[in-house]
Amino acid sequence: MGIIKYLASGIYLLENGWVGMQGIPSNNDFAHMPWFHFDPKKPAEADIGVTKRLSDFILKYADESSDIYHKAVVLKDKYKLSEQVLLNGFPDYDPVSLEMKSFDPATWPAWLPLPVYFVGSPNSKHYPELKHVVDINLDSIINTLQNTNEIQLASEEELNAFEQNNPHPDGKRWCVAEQAIGNYYWGTHNITSNLDILKKFDRLDFHLPIHA
Repeated sequence: MGIIKYLASGIYLLENGWVGMQGIPSNNDFAHMPWFHFDPKKPAEADIGVTKRLSDFILKYADESSDIYHKAVVLKDKYKLSEQVLLNGFPDYDPVSLEMKSFDPATWPAWLPLPVYFVGSPNSKHYPELKHVVDINLDSIINTLQNTNEIQLASEEELNAFEQNNPHPDGKRWCVAEQAIGNYYWGTHNITSNLDILKKFDRLDFHLPIHA
């Protein structure tokens, strides 16, 4: 429970929540992308998205009698109606207002996240009603994985445009170690997220092609 202990220490925690990615001074000591570069103004501002995600984590794993648990309850309630943020990566799920059954399944492969992520697991109370939706989504995820040959990396032209549009505060280039990490981040994140949801629904019974 080291993470909970760290969060309970109160570091980077303000009255209205935790500071965001640009509020950590030590970020600049390591390779990082522009959205992690320390901004002297940010340590005084609570980041709603970060706060909701950390609050959700605390409510799952912390002792319900602890001070940090009660703080997370207050913060989650404070921001529960904010449309600006995502909780645990996805908006709070309301199957009635969402009217998921009215959506065209043909459009689902283009969605991020897919509806199956809102259901989460077979243990969800919404799963029995939406099982057909989940099955279609899982088939789509498997099809995507089987047809993924390699992670697409940014071209030199795109990297140069990125540098021009996001000048480094110190006059350096971002696209050295930072870009090497960034090139693979989203692709690997999507793949691991897909494998995780497939595991939760016991759908890892497929083979991926091996490309030489």
